[in-house]
Amino acid sequence: MPDSTPVSLATARLVVDAAQVVLDESLSALKQACSEGGRLKSALLDQHQWVSFDLARSAAEISATRHILDYAASVRGTSDASAPLLEERIAAAYCAEMYSNLRSRMAPRLADFKIDARQFQATLDKPELLDWAAQQNSVENIVALGDSVRDSNGHLGGSLLDQEHQFMADNLNA
Repeated sequence: MPDSTPVSLATARLVVDAAQVVLDESLSALKQACSEGGRLKSALLDQHQWVSFDLARSAAEISATRHILDYAASVRGTSDASAPLLEERIAAAYCAEMYSNLRSRMAPRLADFKIDARQFQATLDKPELLDWAAQQNSVENIVALGDSVRDSNGHLGGSLLDQEHQFMADNLNA
């Protein structure tokens, strides 16, 4: 199945930036709610344990997304191809998944995350971001990604390993 989903790493970066804004706002509010006299209190943190866990998971997903986008951009820098590279397509799909996870985690519990509904709408509920994520998360796009990996015998695209590490990788995969 040919892939017709537009890949925009610029949009992906906007998604990550919006996610970071909301995460930072929630973390700041949580820190304030769990502090007394300028010090974090474990008893107060315990009262916000579920939100703390969700924020930690969200922070990890955002960080991983930044890294995969950076990797895709690095591979793009070594390629003269004009079509979207597999790495870019995977990075965009991963970013959309992170965005969807974050939205579904926070939207039903904005008060728990201490997020203002208007702030949420202005950052994570923008129609252009929702549309982009829907395209990336579509069954058609995910199937096309799987087909691309299958058609390349499981090769996931370019490697940025130096010669010595590439030699090791090639011999381990032989």
